[in-house]
Amino acid sequence: MTGPTTRAGRGRSARRRGADYERELVTWLRGHGVPAAERTATGRAQTRGDLDGLPGVHLEARNRARLDLPGWLDEATAAAGPALPVVVIRRRGCTDRGRDYAVLPLARLVELLTDPAGGGGGERPAARATPRAARAAAPPLASSLPRAAPP
Repeated sequence: MTGPTTRAGRGRSARRRGADYERELVTWLRGHGVPAAERTATGRAQTRGDLDGLPGVHLEARNRARLDLPGWLDEATAAAGPALPVVVIRRRGCTDRGRDYAVLPLARLVELLTDPAGGGGGERPAARATPRAARAAAPPLASSLPRAAPP
């Protein structure tokens, strides 16, 4: 029989998997333009998230077989304060961390997409604007996102 067989052993194993995943995320983020990314020191994760060095972002990392999106997002949102709460979830069977999942509240995503500064609070397209008019008035962040090629 392999693996932990006691309750304490299972807890250590889960903490190790979580720490390993956080290190993988830090390595990936640093290699993709976030050189200040680092793991949060033990005991500070409640106020700063699992990863630090991401100004304005409260990032929680999850490496679990069972998903609890509402619980994880509620936890991140409560701890984030004014920062953007993001939960990054390891994609099973995939070694490319860029393909992991990032979950954030839809309202905060809309703020990012509609604010020219990328931080919320900017002008938003009129509620009754046509899709074409909304695209024409799109702020820089939204217009820089990749769009699907026409069929």
